Amino acid sequence: MAIKMPENLLLPQKLVLIIILPLLALSGIVEKLFTNRSLDRFYVSTPYPGKQKSWLSWLQATLESVFGAADQIKEGYAKYGKSDIPFIIPNIRKGPVLVLPPAHLKTVLSNTESKLAAHSAQAEAISSKYTIRDPEVQPTNFHVGQLRKTTTKRLGEVAEELADEVSFAFDAVWGTSKEWKTIVAISSFEEINDVLQWAMEQTPTNKDPKQITPRLIAHRLVLFTFSAIDASSIALFHALVDLYSAPPSEGFVDALREECNTVFRETGAWTKDAVSRLVLLDSTIRESMRLSDFGWTAFDRKVVSPTGIRISPSITVPKGVQIQVPMHCIHMDPDFHPNPTHFHPFRFAPPSSLPTTTTSSSSSSSPTTPTASNPIPDPFTPPSTPTPSDHPPKEEKENTQAKPLVTLDPHFLGWGFRQNACPGRWIAAHLMKVIMANVLMKYEVDVVEVEGKRGRGKAYELMEFRIPREDFEVRVRRRG
Repeated sequence: MAIKMPENLLLPQKLVLIIILPLLALSGIVEKLFTNRSLDRFYVSTPYPGKQKSWLSWLQATLESVFGAADQIKEGYAKYGKSDIPFIIPNIRKGPVLVLPPAHLKTVLSNTESKLAAHSAQAEAISSKYTIRDPEVQPTNFHVGQLRKTTTKRLGEVAEELADEVSFAFDAVWGTSKEWKTIVAISSFEEINDVLQWAMEQTPTNKDPKQITPRLIAHRLVLFTFSAIDASSIALFHALVDLYSAPPSEGFVDALREECNTVFRETGAWTKDAVSRLVLLDSTIRESMRLSDFGWTAFDRKVVSPTGIRISPSITVPKGVQIQVPMHCIHMDPDFHPNPTHFHPFRFAPPSSLPTTTTSSSSSSSPTTPTASNPIPDPFTPPSTPTPSDHPPKEEKENTQAKPLVTLDPHFLGWGFRQNACPGRWIAAHLMKVIMANVLMKYEVDVVEVEGKRGRGKAYELMEFRIPREDFEVRVRRRG
């Protein structure tokens, strides 16, 4: 059985994979043989994108999933997911995984933590027992409460200081010279994004003395850096490259720069209200998160209810089954997003804000330019009190004309959906817009060609992950 490996792997790396991968796959087969009968019957009765259901076929599919998961997920989505049929795929780390079609997302992801576990499943996915080694930090949702109750609420108080920190970081990392300078895109955003940790440090913590010891504070900041700063840095990298790889004749950069300059002239500072008026930039980042997402599947969940969970009148998923969502397939589904492979930065913008010089797939354009008097709708202000974990939050109100960056939607999954959606998305979205506004107003950016085209080239795909090139370089210089 042949396993297709990336050509850029070194010989020692290939040898390690050749030895270890079969052992991991065999361990999954052995574990499956000794699992409880209800799980076994469920796996046998659920379709999977393979030729036949035998241990040898499953072993081969498990091995192929390391570098071929994308093909397996695409095949399963086209064959079953589009018909609203759940299917299973092999995963060399987790064993069989149930992939939900879009029609089941609202029902399944509304289950409470006591029925469908997110925290423990995510802890297992990142091997927190070994990588974090502190059960008081992970898996717990203490930091979720802090983000909801404290940091997000105080965003308006620290917004201007945050903007000053961002400006200072750009001067230090990208420089002030009008000569071209080559930078490594992702690492530069990671340095600039350190201000997000600064914002967290400005907010008071829980009054429980057990939760504010130096050890726990330090551990939580490390976890926050891993989960938030890296994720937002990658999102900013994609937004930068997607935007500046678009043909200049489209006028996207000019329209966004005009929006930023107009709003800043009218407000004089990047306050919370001012940033909320960057409607075109808001849409641009959301569109990039759709097109250049981080994985073929997402949302690790595990059924923990003793009686399982019912996802349809004919399907009950038993305890112990691991669940994921086919995020990239949904993002690239033309039934949800017309012309999905094309980057439409203003796809999610309000129709009244579209400039006449650009086109959008969302609606007809209007000569109106976004100003301080034409703010983005605000259906996403966080609640005054956190939603109890025992009750799923009400679905956020949808705006039929606009989809603000932080809006939850079953067809846009960059922030999660329903239970356990990203609690820090308001501050992350605010900061990403402030950072991109600095880029647009202060710098010119030149994206190099990769594989004969402007842009980052194809993402590196390993298992279910879509990994950007960490060494990708762009040229920048200060605008005159």
